[in-house]
Amino acid sequence: MTSAGTGTTCSRSRGGRLGVVMGDVMGHGLQASIVMGRLRSVLRAHALEEDDPAVVLRLLDRTLCHFEEGTTATVLYAVTAPPFAELRVSNAGHPPPVRARVGGVEGAAIEPDPLLGFDPDARRTTTVLDLAPGEALALFTDGLVDLPAHDDGQDPYWERLSRIAQSFSAEDHPETACTRILAETVGDDGTEDDVALLVLRRPPD
Repeated sequence: MTSAGTGTTCSRSRGGRLGVVMGDVMGHGLQASIVMGRLRSVLRAHALEEDDPAVVLRLLDRTLCHFEEGTTATVLYAVTAPPFAELRVSNAGHPPPVRARVGGVEGAAIEPDPLLGFDPDARRTTTVLDLAPGEALALFTDGLVDLPAHDDGQDPYWERLSRIAQSFSAEDHPETACTRILAETVGDDGTEDDVALLVLRRPPD
């Protein structure tokens, strides 16, 4: 599995199991960064003990509700292992990935559970995505697509998703895919919100 990205966590265990995290704490500034650092450490600790992404996010939610009252966060946590034929994903209110395969680009069919910070007993689910050789996934924070409305009142969300689909190809190396997606969505205009983007690609057979 090859990957490229910014503002994300991607780590591998001794057995080859690969964990991928994309998260976003609500708010801005130093306090949000501090909370994100704490959540990252807690998630890594739980991931060492639990294999099921849904269990890891449930434990993380309990920690957030207990120690960071009034703070909410969206987190997508995924786990895969050689030969990387499937990805197990649990999604706490985060934008779903976009997947690129031979024949086209589409949104990954992952139903989001409630975001973290509201209910420590909220139901968490794990979805299994089959990954074909050469298939790629783009994970991102909402800063990439959730922008202020145009002057004419139109919501640019679907326009940005369309740009991701148009610039994303399973044939590209992850670094190339990241560069193209950022160029087509953010470009030279920049964005007021933080943007994190991660592309994972299963190598072709």
